[in-house]
Amino acid sequence: MNAKSLVDNISDSNRACAELLITNANPAWALPDLAERTKDAQVRSRRIGDVNHAYRIILGFLTRLEPAMVQTEVLSKQIRR
Repeated sequence: MNAKSLVDNISDSNRACAELLITNANPAWALPDLAERTKDAQVRSRRIGDVNHAYRIILGFLTRLEPAMVQTEVLSKQIRR
């Protein structure tokens, strides 16, 4: 049997958690579009604040997980969009 090292297990776990965060963050990527289309300035401001809050939380978790470069690139492309 091929036993994985603790480092490999942690790396796999971090990679899986980063993938989960990125996947579950997809609804947050719609928030900037919603904010742009909102005519009410108060609602628009709140939605922009929600977007910033979501991004900070996601990035905070990802920096602790040390995601793979590919995951970081995927997230960066989604944020730039």
